[in-house]
Amino acid sequence: MRKQMQVYSSVKTIVQDLKKDLEFSNESEVIAYLYAIYKDRYKTITLEEHRNALKTTEEIINQSSI
Repeated sequence: MRKQMQVYSSVKTIVQDLKKDLEFSNESEVIAYLYAIYKDRYKTITLEEHRNALKTTEEIINQSSI
């Protein structure tokens, strides 16, 4: 069963671009891939990497709010 997920338009664009770049057939594969990368690396992510990711996330979300 498919459940609908609401995301900001800027996030949707990023997911669609990744889908194309990674040659996936759907957006669920993109989300699963990103989760797999996160799960593999979460214990080794530095504080600086974490802060940079939070900053980028905020910038992406703010881009949609404009």
